[in-house]
Amino acid sequence: MSLGPEFRLDDVFSVNVPPKDSDEFKAFLQHDQLPKGPYEPGPEDVILSPPNLVHRSYASFGKDGLTCSINAYGKILQICRHMGIGKSGIMAIDKSNTPEPYAFQPRASRLDEAAQRWESRYGYGLHVLNLDDVEDVTLSFVHDRWPRVAYRTRRHAFVVQMFIQDDVVIQEYSISLQSPQIPPDEDDDISRLLVLNFDLGTNITELDYHDNSHDFNDDDSWDEQCYVGHIGANGFNHILSHRLRHPLTQQGWVCAVAGVFVDGIPQTLNLSRRNRFIFDRSMKRTVITAAYKLVHVEPDVAKDWRSTSISPREANIKAALSTHVFQPVAFTADQRMDFIIRRNLEHILSVCMIPAGGSRTKGASDDSISTTGSGSEVRRPLALTCGDISGHRICISAS
Repeated sequence: MSLGPEFRLDDVFSVNVPPKDSDEFKAFLQHDQLPKGPYEPGPEDVILSPPNLVHRSYASFGKDGLTCSINAYGKILQICRHMGIGKSGIMAIDKSNTPEPYAFQPRASRLDEAAQRWESRYGYGLHVLNLDDVEDVTLSFVHDRWPRVAYRTRRHAFVVQMFIQDDVVIQEYSISLQSPQIPPDEDDDISRLLVLNFDLGTNITELDYHDNSHDFNDDDSWDEQCYVGHIGANGFNHILSHRLRHPLTQQGWVCAVAGVFVDGIPQTLNLSRRNRFIFDRSMKRTVITAAYKLVHVEPDVAKDWRSTSISPREANIKAALSTHVFQPVAFTADQRMDFIIRRNLEHILSVCMIPAGGSRTKGASDDSISTTGSGSEVRRPLALTCGDISGHRICISAS
C-alpha cells in the first residue's frame, strides 16, 4: 500500500542504465557467491552492555566521516556524512519531524525521545510494524564498534546488526521463529503475517547549527521543486534527491539512496516513501537487509548509475566481518569499567572524529594515509566534534 505521494522522475538518474538482463547489470546484482544467512559473531567478537548499564538509549557508530545513530530497538535515528559541501560540509538524513540543526537543544531532546520509543514514527528505514510485546532487549557491540540489538516477542527472536562499509550504512534484520504455536488472540489472517515497513519519509539536511534561516534546510520535503523521488537502476533502489540552492558554487543534488535485500536477493522498490514487505509468521528464519548511503551527484557525473545504486556485495555484512580477525584489548578486569573505556574510546575515534579535508582513496580505512600528487604522504586532517547526536558541532566546552 502506498502511503506517500508518487514523485515525478528526473531523467538524469535513469540514463545510461544497462538493461536488466545485460551481463553488466547481472554482474552488479550478483549474490550467489556471497555468504548466506546472518552474521553470527563469536564470543570474542562481542562486548555486551553490563546489566547496570542497559537502558533505553541510542547507540552511535561511524567510519571515515559517515556516522549513524540507532535507537534502543535498532531503528535508525539519523545518518550523517562529511561531504565537503555547504557551509558545514556535513549532510544528514533526518526524520521529517526532527528540528533543524540550529535548534540544537530541541533537536537533541527529540532524538533522545526517539531513542527510547518503539512506535514506527520514531525511526527511519526498516522496522517491524505489527509486533506484540517486545521483551528482553539487549545491546551489544561487535568489535567494540558495531551495535547489535536483540529482542524477542512471544513467537519470534529479532537481531538487528549495524555496520558500515564502502560508505554504505547496513541494517541487517535476522528474524527467527521461536514458537510455532499461534496464540489464540493471533489466530486470524492479519495476525498470521509479519509486516516490515521501509519508511523513507525524511529530510536531507545540512548540519549547520549557526544559521536559523538556512534555505536548504527550510525546504519542504513534500515540495517537488526541492525534493524529487526516483526509482534507481531497473527498480532496485529508492533515491530521494534534494536540489542544492546555489547553482553558481554548488550544483547538483544531495541524494539519499536506499535498497532492500531479502536473504541476500535485491528487491525492487516503488516510488512511495513507504514500501512494505510481508512475510508469513510461520517462517523459520529470514534475513532482511536494508542499506543506505548519502551521495553528492553533480550534473557532469550524474550519468554514472552506480553512484546511486547499492549492490548485494556492498550490503553483505557477513562477507566483511567474517574475514576480520578481532583482537580485543582489555583495559581492566572490572567488566563495567572495561566496557565504559572501550566504548568511549571507539565512540571518540569513529563517531566524534571526522575528516576535515584532504583526499581519500576509495575504500581506505579510517587511519589510512593519503598520498598527494607530489608523491609525498600526508595524514588527512581530522576534527574532533561533539558527535552526531549533537550535530557534529565543534565548541570549546565540548572539545
